[in-house]
This record gives sequence, structure tokens and C-alpha cells, in this order.
Amino acid sequence: MSNQYVGETVPKKLMRLQLYTVVKHLWKHTFHPGGWAVTLAGPEACEVGVLRHMLRFPVEKSMLVDRDPGGVAAAQTKWPGVNTYLGDIREGIEKVSSIGFAHFDFMGHFNDIISETVDLVRHKLRPGAVIAYTYLRGREMTGKTPHWDTMQAETKAALCDGPARERMEDERFRLDTTRSIGYARLLRQRLMNGWLPPSEKSVCGRHDLEQILLSTPKMAPPELVFLGRYNSGRSPMGVIAMQVMPDSMRGTRWQKAIRQLYNLPESRNDAPSGEEAVIAMKKKCVSLRKKGMPLSEVASVMNVEPSTITAWLAHDTRGTYEAMAV
Repeated sequence: MSNQYVGETVPKKLMRLQLYTVVKHLWKHTFHPGGWAVTLAGPEACEVGVLRHMLRFPVEKSMLVDRDPGGVAAAQTKWPGVNTYLGDIREGIEKVSSIGFAHFDFMGHFNDIISETVDLVRHKLRPGAVIAYTYLRGREMTGKTPHWDTMQAETKAALCDGPARERMEDERFRLDTTRSIGYARLLRQRLMNGWLPPSEKSVCGRHDLEQILLSTPKMAPPELVFLGRYNSGRSPMGVIAMQVMPDSMRGTRWQKAIRQLYNLPESRNDAPSGEEAVIAMKKKCVSLRKKGMPLSEVASVMNVEPSTITAWLAHDTRGTYEAMAV
């Protein structure tokens, strides 16, 4: 939002696939929260493929928002009939009721606009919903980057007794750890500040606070379900995702899904860069096709031309990629 868009890079595509793979896993082993999916469109509306073919949100319950008419037009072209909003994301959120998935690729720091966006979303999140935030990793400065002082204090407190505390002397480790823990804590705090199920709000209204509180399921703190990093080509980026779940729904199936989640490579790996990223994308496309996903859907999910994937499949058949390490 505050930074120039650098285009649809290969590491960005891989990170998007990793995020959506994790969300798909969670819902497969528990339940789909329903409601709306809301994302920023961006110039190429690249979220369309994963929303449509991985998370399976219906077109009438999907909303893509952008201030640029080009992004809105791209979304409508890629997914005829999808809901779009030309304007500020905060205004777009007001157009939907309950939310099951939201991804805000702001490409910036956790500023007031992002805080206000999360504030609007949290009142509409359904049980089981996932909210993801893509942030900028770099150019933080004490006193200038929003919340940076708080993030450093939170990180220092979180690592007070752990072995990672000693590694905080390393500048690179300290910065990335502060970003990861700090932004995760900020997002969690904003989500916990007054979560109310949309069903209760629609029935009794905001003014009837006592009735809302009596009918609201007890919410546990949002669970961190995804944390990834990649290089956009201009700046290093990070992605955080949280899932909200009432205590009453944190049963055996959900706990098992969370345990399995940490065995998924997609849940914790950083996206590769350079030639390694290109090889990884080729193998991901081939793998999705071999698992039965139609060619058109693989192309949409990965934002790659079908003819290119067909060529990669031919190379795979000839064994070209067997010696290549991802």
C-alpha cells in the first residue's frame, strides 16, 4: 500500500502457495468457516486462483479490493462475477458481512491503516477464520517505524529465558526475530481487542452489550498458523497468519490438525530465491498436476501460462528435473 508493487515474482508465488496450502490443510481436517473471502486485488489479481481452486470460496462470497481500476478490472476478467470494490480496503470490508478468510498484502509496516483494517475485520471473523498479513522486512528505525519500540520490547520479553536469547547479538537474527515475533504479537493483540461473532451483532446490535456478551462463545487467543519469509525482488517480505477458534471448538480434530501443521514444510519454510525458486516452482506445478489438479487450475493457482506448465511436464517426463534439488 505504501510501497511500489514490484510484480509477481517467483518467490512471491511460492509463498502464496505455501500460505494457502496451510489454510486448506486446517480446514480439511476441521471445517470450512464459510463467510466471505476478502483480499487486496493488486495489479494482476493473483489471489483469484488460490481463492477459487484451493480454498473453494464461491464467486458470490469473494471480494477483491483495490484503489486502482486496473486491479479491479483484472479481478473481474480472471473471475467473472466476482465481487470487487474500487477504493480503500476499509470501505470494502464494510460491504461484507461475516469473514472466513482475509489476506492483506499491504507490502508495508504495521501502521495505523493496517490497525484500523484489522479492527474492522475482527468483528466479522467467523469461528475457524484465518487472517493473513504480508509485511515489509526492512528499513525499520526506532522512533520512525510504527510500533517498532513495542516490537523490540515484546521480543526481548519473549526470549528472556530461551537459547535464542544469546543469538540476539547477531544483527540479522535480531532484526528478523523482532519482525516475526513483533508483528505476530501486534496482529494477535488487535484480533483479541473485542472479538464478537457477526451472528450475535446482527441479531441484537452493538448497543445491547450485555446480550452480546452472554451469547458470545469464549474465545481463546488466536493461533499462529503460518510464518514465512521471502524476497520480493526489491525488499524482503514476511507473511503471518492467525486462526481464531472458540474454546468450545478446540477439540481433538482441531488439535490434531495443528499438530500435523508443524510437519508440513509449507508451514515454516522460507521461499527460495533465484534459480532455486524457479526450480521449486516448476516442481510445484508438476506436483499439483500429478495430484490431479486440472491444468487450467494449476495455471490459475500459480499464475503461469498453461503452455509453460505443459512444457515443464514434458521435461519432467524426460527426467530433466530429477537431478535438480528444490
